[in-house]
Order: sequence, then C-alpha cells, then structure tokens
Amino acid sequence: MVEEHSTLDLEYDRMLLEDVFDTPNLRYVSLYMYIIRKDFFQDLLDDDIIEQFETITSLEEPTGEDLIRICTGDFIKALFQYNLITNIRSYEMFKTKGNDVKIRFAQGLKLTHQEISDSEEEVHIFFDENYLERVLAPIIPEMTQTRINESLERLRAMMCPRSSKIHELVHKYGDYYVIDDDFFYIIEEFGNPYQALRIELMIRAMSKKYKEIESNINGVLNQFEISLIKSPMMKKLKQAKEKGKDDYVKYLVEKSRKKTLPQKFRVEFPENDMPDNYIEWKKSLNHLIKLKLNFNNIDQKMDELRAYYSGKNQKMTYLEFIQKSTYDEDDISEKIKNLLIDARNSLKEVSEKIDKYPKKEMKLLNLDIERMIIEKGLDEEED
Repeated sequence: MVEEHSTLDLEYDRMLLEDVFDTPNLRYVSLYMYIIRKDFFQDLLDDDIIEQFETITSLEEPTGEDLIRICTGDFIKALFQYNLITNIRSYEMFKTKGNDVKIRFAQGLKLTHQEISDSEEEVHIFFDENYLERVLAPIIPEMTQTRINESLERLRAMMCPRSSKIHELVHKYGDYYVIDDDFFYIIEEFGNPYQALRIELMIRAMSKKYKEIESNINGVLNQFEISLIKSPMMKKLKQAKEKGKDDYVKYLVEKSRKKTLPQKFRVEFPENDMPDNYIEWKKSLNHLIKLKLNFNNIDQKMDELRAYYSGKNQKMTYLEFIQKSTYDEDDISEKIKNLLIDARNSLKEVSEKIDKYPKKEMKLLNLDIERMIIEKGLDEEED
C-alpha cells in the first residue's frame, strides 16, 4: 500500500507537477500567480511594497501626484507592467500627464492580513478571474476568462497519481483565489520559471509573426489558383524542388490531370511569341512558389523551437525546461538563441521578398491573363 502523504513534494508529486506545467492553460495561470507574488510583491517580504500598494489603492480618487508621492519609480513601473492601472496605457504615457490626472486601478487583486500570533502576521495575495485575464490576455490571447476559471478550478483539486490525496494547488475564498504556499515554494525550487516563460513568449511572438507571413504568402498564391497551397499540389511542388526543377508551373502541368489546373496554366503560345504579361505572370508565380517552399523550411525551425517545451515532439517536460534554461544546462539558451536568430532572419528575408508581389497587383495580373486568354480564344478546349 502506498504511504499517504499530506504535503506537496517535488519528487513524490513530480508526475502531478509535470502534468500541470505541460498543460498550457494550467501553466500560464500557475506561473503568473507565482510571478506576481514573487516579482511584483517580492514574495511579500518587503513591507514597503505592501504599504505602497495598500496606501495608493485605498485612496478614493488617487491622482498622479498621489502616485508619485506614495510610490517609488520602480513600483509605479511595476503597476503598469502588471496592468493594474486601467486608464493610462503605459508608464511613458503617464510621465506626459499632469499631476492632477486621475488614476484608476483594476479590481481583482488584493492583499489580506492574517494574525498568527500577537507579534506576527501573514499576508496573502488574492486574485480573481477578471484581473488574471487583464494580465494574461494581452500576452496570451487564448487565455479567456472562461479558460482561466476552468484552470483555477482544476488547480483547486489535483488528484495525486501515487495516493488518494487531493492536492489543492490553489485555494478559493469567496470569489478570490490564492496560490498554495507549498506549491509556490516548489515552483521556486525549479529554478527561474520567469526565464523559461520569457523564452516561451519569445517563441510565441515569433510563431505569431510566422503565421502572419504564411497568411500573406497563401493570400497572394490564392490570386493565381486556390488549390496551389493545398496538400496534393504542395506535394508535387516539393517533388519538383527535390528534383532540382526551376519551372514549377511547367512541372505542375506535366504532373497534373488536364482539368486539375485552370487554362492559364496550360495555355500554349507559338514559339518566341509569348506575351510579356504572361512571361511576368509565370515568372512571378514561380518565384512565389519558391518562397512558399523555402517558407516550409522555416516551419521546421519553428517546430524545433516549440519542441523544447511542447508539441508531439516535445524534448523534455516543462519542469526540465525551467531547470535547464535557468542554469543553461546542455547549452540550451545558446541553442534556442541561435534557432531564434536563424528563424527571424529567414522570416525577414521571406517578408521582404513577398512585399515585391502585392496581393492587389497579383490579382490584376491574373485578371489580365484570364482576359487575354478569352480574347485570343485560347480558352477553347482541345478534343
């Protein structure tokens, strides 16, 4: 029989903790509750920070003058970093305002004091879903209030995989949640989770840029033929690249059934009498296909970056990712940095090249070709 245990333990409960941190929604909620306590409130060990927060947020109508009088510059910057000021967008914007500007604070983050003896007390940080959404959504848009609530409720009752114990990683009091102390200090044992999260957010930002450029390429290719970006055509185009073919249009025509591609792909002109606009059309399409195929190589780099902490080819658990990135084991920071630089440079190169083929101009070029084919009677099907 497995020995019962009551206290969360890093090694004994490792499977449970790995499950939490390998589940993105649980990871983000846990880490931001940890970071706000650890970074913003300095683990509640700095009485000056606690006093500044409680004094400024207790005022009925605080002004910019009050903020400067009560809070240090670093604390004011932190208020903006953690989205606690709702009516001014940034610290830089705040500095341009007059002293009489009103300051409005977000609801959903508060401190409570608990007396544990005549001379000692404990301070706890309470969160609600509204405030956690304010912090998370600008960085991780998929973290809606519903998902945050579901994550918080799940963290309240995590089944221990090795015993019948239910671990409360988060506690609920009324409408507010607080991170469990044991859970907080175990996260601290991992190393520097903020470092791992910062790397993950850099990769996420790169992935977002990747998707924007991919959407741009696909949008331009759709002006030529919507089936070009679909799997059967891409398979043929990859084969053409592997065989060292430069004329992708010609290769597609040769390898596709007659009705698969529009007439503009299969049109034939007398020798040395190809119209200039058709030459431009074919040259543009071949260049765009080459960009699309090269872009697919960047996809592999992005997969390799994400695989450090997630995905079907995940190289390590997120806990290991935190530990290795904290202490730069196996040169993980250098490897990720080099991959990020490589992917960023490749994305920049593709982005600059795709800008030479504006979607609107490519649409007009295709309309010109289609009109020319009709006017010349080249759209008539051969027997």
